[in-house]
Amino acid sequence: MDAPLDISALLDKPDSQYAYFEHGWVDVTVKNVSGNVVDVVAANVIFTQGNRQVQEFSVDCNLQISAGEIKNIRICFAVGAWANAGINVFDIRIEYGKTVPRHSGEMWLERGAGRIAVLKSESNGKRVFVSHSNAPVDASVVERIRRKLSAMGFEPYIAEDDPKAGDNLWKKILCGIDSSDLVIVLWTEKGAESCDVREEVGMAVALKKKLVPVVETDPAGSLQGLEYVPLDRKDLKKSIVTVAERIVYLQQRA
Repeated sequence: MDAPLDISALLDKPDSQYAYFEHGWVDVTVKNVSGNVVDVVAANVIFTQGNRQVQEFSVDCNLQISAGEIKNIRICFAVGAWANAGINVFDIRIEYGKTVPRHSGEMWLERGAGRIAVLKSESNGKRVFVSHSNAPVDASVVERIRRKLSAMGFEPYIAEDDPKAGDNLWKKILCGIDSSDLVIVLWTEKGAESCDVREEVGMAVALKKKLVPVVETDPAGSLQGLEYVPLDRKDLKKSIVTVAERIVYLQQRA
């Protein structure tokens, strides 16, 4: 059976001195060449060396693409110690139904011979990244979580509170997730619609961070199958207390 999607990809090269903080992305263009609606579940960039897969980064899509429609998907990645200077090969994989079309490419790292240096961020076990939409309706929830965690001695990381004028925004977010011990995902109605939230979830999964979903609408993608804290806007205090209790429990078990 012919694949219902045509795939093309454009790679953005990493731009940082240290491999652990290097961040790039692949912009994937998909066109529905079938006569039916296609549901795209996820998109992945998979780096390989020889026949061995060394790293995979993904983003939950949950897109519906109508016949003839073109959509763009951005998959962010971090370059780690697995990457050698020179050519690194990657595959793009688009997941839908039982069919998985692929697109291959190459990334060139201009770092001379040998392994790339790695700079790891320090963690004190108290930093919590908060992934959220920028919708005004969610602002009060974000603020309540911030105040509650701060009062308990945690360090909530909220990207807009860490301005770095001139820096790459997604590199900053990647570093924020990497330096955090836990990731709260505000899966509100607006959060579920946010491409930024989906990309942050994909980054957190790739970096093997523990997720704490706070859910208002049906979980999707990597959040499916995870236990979550229900978000009740009519009793927001109870929801925030439950989130805080879960954070404390996970921090104690770490």
